[in-house]
Amino acid sequence: MADEKVLDVPAIDMTDAGLAKKRPRSKSAARPARPAARKRDGSVGRATYDAINTMVAGGAMTKQAAFASYGKKTRAQPGTVSANYYRVARAKAAEPPSRRSTTTPSRRQVGSTQQRRRGRPAVQAANLDAAMSALVASVQDLALALKRKESETAELRQKLDGLQLLP
Repeated sequence: MADEKVLDVPAIDMTDAGLAKKRPRSKSAARPARPAARKRDGSVGRATYDAINTMVAGGAMTKQAAFASYGKKTRAQPGTVSANYYRVARAKAAEPPSRRSTTTPSRRQVGSTQQRRRGRPAVQAANLDAAMSALVASVQDLALALKRKESETAELRQKLDGLQLLP
């Protein structure tokens, strides 16, 4: 046995006591510190909205250029900046700038979005009676047309029955 070589390897302690003896890592050797969690109170969006409006004020810069500039400053993508800006703008019920002239009617004057899509004018309370009268007249015309078709169909059936009786 004296000739046998023995490896001198320390044993690994896998008990709870052995695990507790491990030294905690120093903070410098640990993972990089995560930034403090931001509050989700909308402050970033409001700050973005205010900063973009300040940059654009007076026509000094376009919104697209302001988004890019503010994005570089805050290390954010211009798309993220614009999303934050318009989210706050919608929340404040601010209408996005329009490329139309100032003489065109505002959205509120034109009517709801569905009415604009359908191309129908907004039905006012004063026009309700006229609309109902037109609807009743249309239904009566439809009923009259159906009665005519029904009588024509009956007439054609009689002619067909007469032809079938012939040898």
